[in-house]
Amino acid sequence: MNILTVIPARGESKRLKDKNIYNLLGKPLILWVVEECQKSKKINKIVVSTESRKIQEICSANGIDFINRPKELCLDHVEKMDAISHATKKVIDSGFNPDIVISLQPNSPELKVEDLDGAIDFFRENLYGKTKVCEVISVNPDMLQNGCFRIMSRDTVFQKTLSTHVGVFKTNYVDIHTIEDVKVVEERLNPIPFKRSVY
Repeated sequence: MNILTVIPARGESKRLKDKNIYNLLGKPLILWVVEECQKSKKINKIVVSTESRKIQEICSANGIDFINRPKELCLDHVEKMDAISHATKKVIDSGFNPDIVISLQPNSPELKVEDLDGAIDFFRENLYGKTKVCEVISVNPDMLQNGCFRIMSRDTVFQKTLSTHVGVFKTNYVDIHTIEDVKVVEERLNPIPFKRSVY
């Protein structure tokens, strides 16, 4: 079974400049996520979808595949799933045919491969195969979606309506959107005070 992970990473961000490559404890946010995802023995392919030259350079320097996202898919009103479906189609056109597609957020550096693999197993055992359109989303202990990952059948990626077969997988992550979020995650990842650069 082929599993593709797409990491949508726009270059621009309004609340925290260059959010997706923000230096967290000495490493860009996106690398925290990619490196953890690479530990999975279930995922066959990882691609980053971005229009940002800075992010593309980081990908190239670290041997990470990326897809050049069109500018029209980087506007504020564009849905994230439009970027995911664009990247998935590009990957399919290149010859890789995924059965499952994972949307993985670059601003969730607390991601653990144990959670990701566990969610994949849950998806395959409880949803996949029973219907063509299905997905699993990550939620925090309060049962609110944290946005870290979304696991979908390939048909789900290209649908235009909401899924009716949706499962949840409980995690405990903070998505980074502001400098306040950075401080919270730094403390959670490294309780020893870290000397940050001037923001």
